[in-house]
Amino acid sequence: MSDDAQMDTAAQTGIDVPPVPPGDVLVFKVVHNDIETWFKIKRSTKLEKVMTKFCNLEGKTPASVRFFFKGRLVQPTDTPDTLGMLEHDTLEARTSARTRVRQPL
Repeated sequence: MSDDAQMDTAAQTGIDVPPVPPGDVLVFKVVHNDIETWFKIKRSTKLEKVMTKFCNLEGKTPASVRFFFKGRLVQPTDTPDTLGMLEHDTLEARTSARTRVRQPL
């Protein structure tokens, strides 16, 4: 993984918040089922990288997980800057147990 796409992750549950790095790097968490997973990325990095990494860590397919920031659906092309994210903000990951299957007419 390149320096530009560097992501540090650590699954934590209510433990200490990671130290805030200087500059254009953002530390935030993804919460799913009361489990926090912390990420550190550049503010200009597309959140698709975080989404993919989170799904890989959780053993889920990207199509089965939706990410929300302050109630708004996050798109893979969004960045922390375009969403106005601040240090230690939270993305919420939601999975759907339902699968839509089209029935023939």
